[in-house]
Amino acid sequence: KSKHILTDFDGEADLSAFSAGEIIFFRHVSHAEFHATKRQILQQQNKVFLVPTRNELTEVVLSISRFEQNRRKVPQKVVSINQKEILVSSPQTAADLLESTGQVFVQKSQMGGGSPMIRGFSTNRLLITVDGVRMNTAIFRGGNLQNVISIDPLALERTEVILGPGSI
Repeated sequence: KSKHILTDFDGEADLSAFSAGEIIFFRHVSHAEFHATKRQILQQQNKVFLVPTRNELTEVVLSISRFEQNRRKVPQKVVSINQKEILVSSPQTAADLLESTGQVFVQKSQMGGGSPMIRGFSTNRLLITVDGVRMNTAIFRGGNLQNVISIDPLALERTEVILGPGSI
């Protein structure tokens, strides 16, 4: 006996199917549930404002295993830096950003470049990716590469450093 109506793209719905005394419930995944009679809605000039709720997902880490896991269950140590932390530290280069974690040693050049080293392995032994796209390839020479991280650190949403046998 219940009636269901979905709003359109603009959030508008036709309430003509409801009588003036019927209670209408408004539900949205990211807002608190609200209910009112059609009469109350008409008194408010046909406008209903929902209150947002703080439905937040727990952090999801995509690791080398390529499937979703709780961060505590990832076998490698993961160092995460979110956008707020990046903006607070205001690094000049992405190499400086990595060095600020305290987990990555960065060999600096005179030209302001930086070559990351994890567990003693130089850049050609690490996998550096941006949105899953490999940044360093087999064509790079052995040893440190000062210009391998050529991305603006302030343009990053988040940075993850995966330490251990499968270091990224």
